[in-house]
Amino acid sequence: MVSRGRVAWADGLAVDAETRLDNVDPGRFVEGLPGRLDGDVEASFRQTEEGWTLAVPNLAIDGELQERSLALRAELEGDSEMRWDITTLDFRQGENRLQLAGQVSEPRIDLSGELDMPDLASLHEALSGRISGRSRGRRQPGGARPGPGSRR
Repeated sequence: MVSRGRVAWADGLAVDAETRLDNVDPGRFVEGLPGRLDGDVEASFRQTEEGWTLAVPNLAIDGELQERSLALRAELEGDSEMRWDITTLDFRQGENRLQLAGQVSEPRIDLSGELDMPDLASLHEALSGRISGRSRGRRQPGGARPGPGSRR
């Protein structure tokens, strides 16, 4: 794993980082999650007296987790008021898949996406069965918002 970035302490804390994963075994950090992960993460974090913000403009991880293929793509940002804007979240492990986009805050959840997890046991030994469903908010997966007159 290689990481580089910038940290500034003037007027609070500001961190900009880029991390490259190269054959990282998550089992070294979390018991029961052996695998091999490769990919890139870009993130910016700001902490001021008003609160914090986090932006992840690029999260792209591929590899294998618990002997199943894994792919994770995301672009999102949030703040200390727990307001999150998820431009895209696409998680795949083996046959399991989750795609989401939208906004989450305390007064409102506006998410569009699809969930298809036919093998929950592959995610964790305490899980079993399957789950699937769709959610249609005002935003579609991938960040596109439906135009006027579109079907919902």
